[in-house]
Amino acid sequence: MKIYRVVIMDKCDNYVEYDVVGYFLHKKTAEKVVEKIRKGLKNRCYEVCIDEIEVNEE
Repeated sequence: MKIYRVVIMDKCDNYVEYDVVGYFLHKKTAEKVVEKIRKGLKNRCYEVCIDEIEVNEE
């Protein structure tokens, strides 16, 4: 099973710092969240991306 993590990365620092926005079960939902955040971000130092994570179902 895959889940999708949406993160905001600060790419202007010397080290990569990121904040997790949330975890989503559906990629389309994660993509909608990324779109909304990108529209609201004014600072070009921040990048929004989706990480795909493989999770074991137990």
